[in-house]
Amino acid sequence: MNPQGRKGNEERRKHTPSDMNPQGRKGNEEGRKHTPSDMNPQGRKGNEEGRKHTPSDMNPQGRKGNEEGRKHTPSDMNPQGRKGNEEGRKHTPSDMNPQGRKGNEEGRKHTPSDMNPQGRKGNEEGRKHTPSDMNPQGRKGNEEGRKHTPSDMNPQGRKGNEEGRKHTPSDMNPQGRKGNEEGRKHTPSDMNPQGRKGNEEGRKHTPSDMNPQGRKGNEEGRKHTPSDMNPQGRKGNEEGRKHTPSDMNPQGRKGNEEGRKHTPSDMNPQGRKGNEEGRKHTPSDMNPQGRKGNEEGRKHTPSDMNPQGRKGNEEGRKHTPSDMNPQGRKGNEEGRKHTPSDMNPQGRKGNEEGRKHTPSDMNPQGRKGNEEGRKHTPSDMNPQGRKGNEEGRKHTPSDMNPQGRKGNEEGRKHTPSDMNPQGRKGNEEGRKHTPSDMNPQGRKGNEEGRKHTPSDMNPQGRKGNEEGRKHTPSDMNPQGRKGNEEGRKHTPSDMNPQGRKGNEEGRKHTPSDMNPQGRKGNEEGRKHTPSDMNPQGRKGNEEGRKHTPSDMNPQGRKGNEEGRKHTPSDMNPQGRKGNEEGRKHTPSDMNPQ
Repeated sequence: MNPQGRKGNEERRKHTPSDMNPQGRKGNEEGRKHTPSDMNPQGRKGNEEGRKHTPSDMNPQGRKGNEEGRKHTPSDMNPQGRKGNEEGRKHTPSDMNPQGRKGNEEGRKHTPSDMNPQGRKGNEEGRKHTPSDMNPQGRKGNEEGRKHTPSDMNPQGRKGNEEGRKHTPSDMNPQGRKGNEEGRKHTPSDMNPQGRKGNEEGRKHTPSDMNPQGRKGNEEGRKHTPSDMNPQGRKGNEEGRKHTPSDMNPQGRKGNEEGRKHTPSDMNPQGRKGNEEGRKHTPSDMNPQGRKGNEEGRKHTPSDMNPQGRKGNEEGRKHTPSDMNPQGRKGNEEGRKHTPSDMNPQGRKGNEEGRKHTPSDMNPQGRKGNEEGRKHTPSDMNPQGRKGNEEGRKHTPSDMNPQGRKGNEEGRKHTPSDMNPQGRKGNEEGRKHTPSDMNPQGRKGNEEGRKHTPSDMNPQGRKGNEEGRKHTPSDMNPQGRKGNEEGRKHTPSDMNPQGRKGNEEGRKHTPSDMNPQGRKGNEEGRKHTPSDMNPQGRKGNEEGRKHTPSDMNPQGRKGNEEGRKHTPSDMNPQGRKGNEEGRKHTPSDMNPQ
């Protein structure tokens, strides 16, 4: 049921899933070939040479590299791996739905152990990832020995880009991200912790209980360590940011220039510090989430369950959690945006101009901009949105807690469909995501005419990047996006369909139900429209990134430079794409990340 495949970009890609909801992606240059075997297998082929992937049991998902014969072989249920880009990456998940990613240059290695572990290897040197329990997911860096090892259920981490990033979640659904340049480190411990490492120097993150989520900075040893349930923090960009939540799901963000510090104490408190010096934020009890800026102390702190934020790399990072442990990421260079709607919504305004935020009822948290006319106005239940960075941002939620973000330069689009799906598009070129049955999420090629069409429940697809994109979902909560430059067109069919128009001209947004929150673009009328409960997505940075999760809490991330892809399938899947070349990720069963 609901098999979804993607063809390549240049040559005759071929994909053939076998059982229920298999999802595959073909490569970019040569005849990639993928064939899953049991239920919901999802694979991705490489970009340059005959990648080959073959999952064995239920919902295995793998990705081949970009340059050399990557090889991936999951063993039990829904394993998912990714091969690198340059050298013999190797990945082998062991239990249920493990998912890993190999690096780009040197022998990345990933090996999840229990249920649905997912890791990503780096790009240049021996990244290493090894989840242990259920659905751990990690990402390796790009240049040096990233290392990730989740332990319990659905941990998710990301390694950096240049030096030994390290991530290790321990309990249920921890998710972390490593930085880009130096030894980022992340280690969640209990349920669904999620962290992100910085970009340049030894970021470190370690959540402890349920769904902690943190992000490290960009330049120097950021450090984050949540303790109880779903804490989430973010480190700064330049100096040793430090964050440590204490109770349930606290999330903070460190600044960019000076030692920001965050410490929550009671229930869902949310504050904001200034822009240049000693920002300080302290959430206390349930799932507070804050964000620090990159240049000037951005901060954000949501309050309830499993909010997750992301810091950027250079400018306006954004984050938007929705329901249970959703996690999204914006691009690396420009106007990141975030907008949560119901529980623990967290949004971020731009970096340069008219930031805007509007929380409404419970634990709403907003941030004004850094330089110009910040504005905040809450309305209902904890909705939080952010406007663009440069021009007429616009936000309009439709159902319950949907959260989307438009791009930074050109028509980024996002459209979640069911419960808490979260995805991220790429940074430079039309990343796309399309789930098929329950929370499956996939990505089309990297360079040319991506095409996707889901069939059953909550299918969400994205058309290409440059010309007449066209999408048409069939059953419940279909969501599509048109292209970036020319006649975008979208038409949903059943419940809570949400579409987006182009990037440059007549953006249009229309929410449907309760407290949906969307964001317009940065330069021209971006639009966003979530459909059901707490979907959260992020568009790319430069060109029509697109993301569309389908069921419960799927979360994907695109890469940094080229068409990264991600596709989770069931509950709370979260993946990250590579840094340089079309990394892909696709979880299949329960909480794979």
